[in-house]
Formats: sequence, structure tokens, C-alpha cells
Amino acid sequence: MVVGGLGDITFEVSEETVKTLQNFQRSGSARVQTHARHMQTGLVEFTGKDPGKIAFDMRISKLLGEDPYWMMRRLDIYMTEGRAMVFSLGKRVYGEKWLIQSYTVKGENYAVNGHLIDATISLSLIEYDERMIT
Repeated sequence: MVVGGLGDITFEVSEETVKTLQNFQRSGSARVQTHARHMQTGLVEFTGKDPGKIAFDMRISKLLGEDPYWMMRRLDIYMTEGRAMVFSLGKRVYGEKWLIQSYTVKGENYAVNGHLIDATISLSLIEYDERMIT
């Protein structure tokens, strides 16, 4: 059962594979400028919205159908290329497109030969607007 995805990376649970996300967080912030005024409180001006951010952890296990090394390689390629991808959970699509801003891999279990078996990959995404400013 597919529960969401980031581009062509699906979050799913089935008899063959378990690739889930945990600790989902979405954040946004306003962009403001504070203008100093003599002997008065600064004047705050709203200048726009900063790009949204999404962060979550993915649990990857070779024993449950997904190779952590392969996933790390894909994420690194997508980040290096600046690939803008759709992010969805259930039937909800969040924003329009997202870039991988950073990722961290925490290796958890290794085989006798040193190959990574289980890992938690923490992803940070930033909202990407494809519109050109003219």
C-alpha cells in the first residue's frame, strides 16, 4: 500500500517492502524587515513569505526490500541535480515542488562484511517555485 511519495520515491508498506516515513514536520515563516526609528519601537514591514520546509525520517531496510546504499545514491543524485519533485502523503499533495536541501544517514545495523542493512535517513526539503521572475 502506497502512503505517499517524493518524486519517484514511494513511501509504502507491502509484503515485499517497507519504506515508511516518520517524524513528519512542515514549517513556514514570514519574511519581515524591521526599520529603525529614532526613540521609537522599530517598524516591522511584511516583505513576503519564505519558502516552506518539510523534514522527515525514512526507515530503510535491506531485509524489508530496500537497499539503504541505493537510496542514499538516489537522494544524492537528486540533491546534486537540484531535481524539483512533488511531495505527497495519502491523497494530499503539499505545495507544488520540493528540492532536497540536505539529508543525513544514520546506519543502524551492518552485516558481517560491513554492508549496511538498516538505516534511518533524515531528509530536509525546501519549497521550490519554478515561476520565472521577469
